[in-house]
Amino acid sequence: MVAEVESESKINQEKVTTTMATLRQLINEQEQVLLEQIKNTEKDEKKTIEEYKRNLQGEQQGLIEQIFNVIAIRRDRQPRKLLEAKQTFQEYITNMDARLVQLKPWTRKKQQVLGIDEIDKLKKAVEDVKVAEVPKHVNDKLTQLINNNTDKSKLSLVNLELKDMDMEIVANEMAINKVISKRKTKFLFIYLHYT
Repeated sequence: MVAEVESESKINQEKVTTTMATLRQLINEQEQVLLEQIKNTEKDEKKTIEEYKRNLQGEQQGLIEQIFNVIAIRRDRQPRKLLEAKQTFQEYITNMDARLVQLKPWTRKKQQVLGIDEIDKLKKAVEDVKVAEVPKHVNDKLTQLINNNTDKSKLSLVNLELKDMDMEIVANEMAINKVISKRKTKFLFIYLHYT
């Protein structure tokens, strides 16, 4: 009997250790993947912003150069050169307008981490893991009927062909129901056909 207890303990410890280690590894791997995605998104967005900024600065620099050319030619006071400079400047403005239309203002789409709120459910599931006594007898049909029963004050066991061992499951449910409804006065009425 001592050997059985030790064996059972060892198996349960291995289950817990293996499961928790797998969970830790999954969390660590997912953390690395998510952080890498976040960093890559940041890097890509910064690159796009910098490129857009460089294009705008290039257009600004080109416009300044054209203005300086017109100012320099105006100082010479040669009408022919001034007329040519004016036409060149107008062509530049027209071309610049077309380039700016193609450039379009950059719009940013916000990023978020989806599913992170679901971690609370996982936390609750991990907290609910516990060591419990294995029931001596299992009747899946009866257990399912009890779990699916929405009205805890009534339970119909008619035509289930219950055995003596099944009554232990029913008694355990009654005890659990009594603890749950301690502050409320409830009675568990059982309708059964007992063989």
